[in-house]
Amino acid sequence: MQLPDINGDDVAQSIVNLTGEDAPKIIIISAYGQASIGNEFGDDAPVYSDFLSKPITPLQLSESVERVLNTRENPVVENSGGLQRLKGKHLLVVEDNIINREIAYELLATEGANVDLATGGIEGVDKVISGTCVYDLVLMDIQMPDIDGLEATRRIRADGRWNNLPIVAMTANVSLEDREACAAVGMNAHISKPVDLEELVNTVLLVGMGTSTEDENVSTNDSAYELIEDKLSLLRRFNNNKNLFKRMQSMFVVEMQTIIEEVALCWQTKQWHESTKALHTLKGAAGTMGAVRLSRRARDMEEKFKLINDDNAVDVECSGLLVELVELVQLSDGALASLIDNDE
Repeated sequence: MQLPDINGDDVAQSIVNLTGEDAPKIIIISAYGQASIGNEFGDDAPVYSDFLSKPITPLQLSESVERVLNTRENPVVENSGGLQRLKGKHLLVVEDNIINREIAYELLATEGANVDLATGGIEGVDKVISGTCVYDLVLMDIQMPDIDGLEATRRIRADGRWNNLPIVAMTANVSLEDREACAAVGMNAHISKPVDLEELVNTVLLVGMGTSTEDENVSTNDSAYELIEDKLSLLRRFNNNKNLFKRMQSMFVVEMQTIIEEVALCWQTKQWHESTKALHTLKGAAGTMGAVRLSRRARDMEEKFKLINDDNAVDVECSGLLVELVELVQLSDGALASLIDNDE
């Protein structure tokens, strides 16, 4: 909507005025919420066919184009129950990892939720306190590069308007200390990564009704050191949506390589503690995709480098660790691809 020379709504209106009945379909993309777009167009019928809230995922854009072009009257989504248990809920997902963000969007949207996304803590805070959209619940990642989920929650709670907004932590850390830290800043509940669909939906519904889940047991998925997760468990996380799994699996290697490059740069410059942030992201993303052994090794390395002080003049042999990570990514990718291919 915000262009340097002219507003997007003016462009859309001009296109419609010039082309009349032959006007193309128009999709509005804005970070300011659909309510603000309605104000821009006044009381007249909107000239746009669909609205997307920034940031958007490739899947959101593709589905929007399909909707407005009527290439399929009823989008087919593989859904185990088709209950749309979150229909009518307006949720905000604050998550810096693209794979976790895309999966969260797809699973929540499949259940009928209207989902907005934020790629970091600062953006998440801005989306909430702007008041442009009033969310029913916020799903907040804990470890993010700009500000973490704890600080983001503090800033939201500092604005008294949002004291009662349900905020649910999403993190791979499930210790009592971590859960207490989340509760201390005003979070209402805590779910573990990789996110399980049933736990996610149940938590959203329970917290949305004002019921805390902090006393419930948290599954840590502490299985053996197999290469990848078992097929039934993994597909259940993706709501048995094989197309979604394939899309995420195609992004897996690229995302892992990017994170490993961050780790390598930190190690080359002896920023040992900084590398733990990238290793934590690697651990979480690998866990979400069911790459169990890769996730566990990233966890082990994260714990190892937390114990090294950047101020200490120490040398750590890292080349072997990098080779191990790269090999595990390749092995995991092959195993994940075979998991679905063998089923067809």
